[in-house]
Amino acid sequence: MRGFAYEVDRVPERLGTNLLQYLDDEFECYMARNEEQKSYTIQQFTNALQEYGAEVKADADGSLAILLTDECKERYFDSRFNRLKKKVSTLTLTAFSTQCMDDMASLFNERYGDVVVDAGEILTLDNWIRYAEPDRWYYLGSVACLK
Repeated sequence: MRGFAYEVDRVPERLGTNLLQYLDDEFECYMARNEEQKSYTIQQFTNALQEYGAEVKADADGSLAILLTDECKERYFDSRFNRLKKKVSTLTLTAFSTQCMDDMASLFNERYGDVVVDAGEILTLDNWIRYAEPDRWYYLGSVACLK
């Protein structure tokens, strides 16, 4: 399994769409099998982001929302940024012009991991974290499993 697709939106009323309508053209995927699998997967996602300083809240109806700060974003990328700087410092023009740079590219943007569907737009998790507005709550909706 490749990872998961998480539906997020700043407006909770827009959640609950058929997540597969956005994913089917680009991914082989299926919806979380049941509410238990969905809840477990979202819990793992929010726990991972909380390790970097994200805040999570549960509304009275049980819906979860996540808030990212600029500091959280920096902590998320810190180790990869330092590894990227180290690799770039030893990179030669010959290597840059003749070798595959996928290992370096994945430090900048992991294209083969989890994705986020934010208001219908598919983003890698890395790009969503970069582009998410700091100090805004993002509500979590459906989860799809990516094969």
